[in-house]
Amino acid sequence: HLPCVRITNCSVRNTRARGFLLQSSEIDVSHCSFSNIALAGLLISTDFTKWYEAGPTRKALVRSCLFDRCSQRKCAANAGSLMITASHDKPGSSHTAGIHQNIRITDNVFRRYEGHAIFVEAASGVSVSGGSYEAQDRLKPVKFTNCEDTMCTFSPAIPDPTTK
Repeated sequence: HLPCVRITNCSVRNTRARGFLLQSSEIDVSHCSFSNIALAGLLISTDFTKWYEAGPTRKALVRSCLFDRCSQRKCAANAGSLMITASHDKPGSSHTAGIHQNIRITDNVFRRYEGHAIFVEAASGVSVSGGSYEAQDRLKPVKFTNCEDTMCTFSPAIPDPTTK
């Protein structure tokens, strides 16, 4: 059984950890708000580096959400307000592109975040569009690591030499 997760019109605020950690093959998060979150407001991740409890995401949509003051704590597990990673314990792994597939991130608002607004690794077929950002950090808002087939019209993304 491959579960689907759909979260709509939900608010998460004032947590010392993540807003949501989602590990499912199909994910839809729409019209939600995440505020004052120490780590990522939303983390989509596999778990085959330590616990082996979850596989990759094959289809994800994150749209029309507000991320305000997320990713405030500086640590190795924290790279952005919205993170899609191959390992939720420590992003920046050496996993290759294609672990996660068909990711659409559209019309979201990112305010007062540390690090990147969006951090995506080990994925293929990623589209980032629409929305806005207001950073308090000097890093570019979108970073792709070990990804292929990416499109970003949100703002200039940090180029990754492994991206094809």
